[in-house]
Amino acid sequence: MNKYILIVFGLIMSQALFAQKKDKSIVLYDQGNSELAKKNYRSADSLFTLSLNISPHPDTYFNRAACRQKMNDFKGYCQDIGGAATYRDKEAIGIYYRECCKVDTVITLMEGDISKKEIKNVEFITTYKYNDNLDYEKYDKDSTLLVSYYIYNKDTIYKSGSEIDLAKFQEEDSLLFDFIQKTKFADWMKTNHSRGKLLLSLIIDAYGKVSDVKVIQSINNEFEIGLIKELYGLPNAVPANSAERNIKSLKTVSIIFAKNLLYSSTTDFGSKKLSKKVTILQKPYENSNNETMPEFPGGVIDMMKHIQKNIEYPQMAKEAGLSGKCFLRFVVTKDGLIKNVNIVRGVPGCIECDVEATRVIYSMPKWKPGMQNGKAVNVFFNLPINFQLK
Repeated sequence: MNKYILIVFGLIMSQALFAQKKDKSIVLYDQGNSELAKKNYRSADSLFTLSLNISPHPDTYFNRAACRQKMNDFKGYCQDIGGAATYRDKEAIGIYYRECCKVDTVITLMEGDISKKEIKNVEFITTYKYNDNLDYEKYDKDSTLLVSYYIYNKDTIYKSGSEIDLAKFQEEDSLLFDFIQKTKFADWMKTNHSRGKLLLSLIIDAYGKVSDVKVIQSINNEFEIGLIKELYGLPNAVPANSAERNIKSLKTVSIIFAKNLLYSSTTDFGSKKLSKKVTILQKPYENSNNETMPEFPGGVIDMMKHIQKNIEYPQMAKEAGLSGKCFLRFVVTKDGLIKNVNIVRGVPGCIECDVEATRVIYSMPKWKPGMQNGKAVNVFFNLPINFQLK
């Protein structure tokens, strides 16, 4: 009983996430909460269902799950907790994996001397109690992810892995980023001096068309809804490919904005090798003659001087006494250009710091590109920038 009370309290408090929205899905959501508080579970279930039919949201799934748990509909309960989990709701993910699924591990050994028990690869297969959905990951002996996908409503969607060429909107998703910059959402954010972070997921079908857009981390305004609609009009991407066949895949898009600036990036969660088209040189000081890391003009010292000269400590961070490190990951292309700057971990509470760090990385001059076997290649590069008040 206590568990249910805690869940309902958390969910009612989360209504603040919907602040300032006036559409019908929110009205139905609020009515559902009223019925839930009165313990009219069947009525609340119906209202949450109507709300989800208009606009899916993790809180609505979570609340409907609470209704179904009380009505002893455990299949519906798990399905709705799973629905909330797909939006990366941390509480839902924890409950889902604890109560609604199991993980099987399959280890395949190398052929030959069985006594050595040398691992060839390891597979993790997650299955669910009340549906046919499945999550699959396969790693080699060096813990490199080979392939990752999930099956949802009998539809297979690939996420990442070294055996997959991921979907791309031109090189390093440049077409996608240019598209976002020209949306009404971008205009509104810059005009209104807004700050925040929006995280989206795109499902791209085997023909390269965007077939589904979900909000993972919301900023809750009408232009966010408009952006989702506009993204369905994206030109076709080069679809993901595995074993010489086109496949449906998942792409995540992060948009951070502050100080009239807006930056987009894409990332593919759970992958050790994000793409065959991008080389990751993990040990820059142990490279063979065949591999050379990219280099800032003049070397590391000049790179640090460039950062110190060009970075501006955000005024709001000064006033609030905020400091910390921003960890960034970006691509140095084979032409020496900086592309797809991604915030791996930002400065807590300081979106402006993350934006400023991103701006400075993009302001860098051309690098000397990384080389592999005498050929220039695209290389991922990791760099922390420290914001420290003196």
